[in-house]
Amino acid sequence: MRLEFRPFIGLTLITSLMLAFLLALGTWQYQRLQWKTGLIADIKTAANASPLRSLEEINALLAQNQPVDFRRVSLRGNFVNLKDGLGQGFHMIRPYEKTLAWQLFQPFLVEDTGLVGSQGVYIATHYFEQSAKHAPPEGMIGPALVNGYIRLPHQANRFTPQNTPAANRWFVFNGAPDVLNWAGGVQGAALQTGYYIELAPGAPRAEALAVRIPDIRNSHLEYMLTWYSFAFVLLIIYFILHAKQGRLRLNKESR
Repeated sequence: MRLEFRPFIGLTLITSLMLAFLLALGTWQYQRLQWKTGLIADIKTAANASPLRSLEEINALLAQNQPVDFRRVSLRGNFVNLKDGLGQGFHMIRPYEKTLAWQLFQPFLVEDTGLVGSQGVYIATHYFEQSAKHAPPEGMIGPALVNGYIRLPHQANRFTPQNTPAANRWFVFNGAPDVLNWAGGVQGAALQTGYYIELAPGAPRAEALAVRIPDIRNSHLEYMLTWYSFAFVLLIIYFILHAKQGRLRLNKESR
């Protein structure tokens, strides 16, 4: 028996292009699956770890590419007085109670003997509505023990609205460092911009904070299988069409 196959040129070209497109989509979803699975695993590892107590510890873990997002943290230091102009606070739009609201990001100078010079981090504190944007909260002032969660900022994408530094309207943490870098929010101090702390109001100590793991949807396996299935079905249809036209068949070899 010998397989005879005489492909249609046009149909083969179109099928090849469609097949390449479907396989590319399936492969992209596979890559997203690997990334999302690793992200969820990192968050679970960080969230269940013991609380950190200094910027030095956070910086050391980041330098080692260790997961810190959603890890509990306790820092002692001082909130910079925004009202007196000693530091600058920033307003960023955030999800809040199934809607969106502005949140105040305040500079906080830490008491960390392991660091050289005056250093600090931004604390995400008060939420407020758009109607209060012209008169936002003044923020927290003075010495404090901050208990909360370390958060890594998200990067902007094509769908992210444009930040407006002049109006203090931010959609991404430190989203325009070339125009207004949050690292200089307090004169004479170095503020971290690779991460921030989300305050947990009323928490007496970091150990009392609930382990916080966000519900991250991971449907990339289903998407991957869908695109690869489409590619398989396309090939089946391609060969069926050739078989019906007599261009794909088994011939008996004559002796």
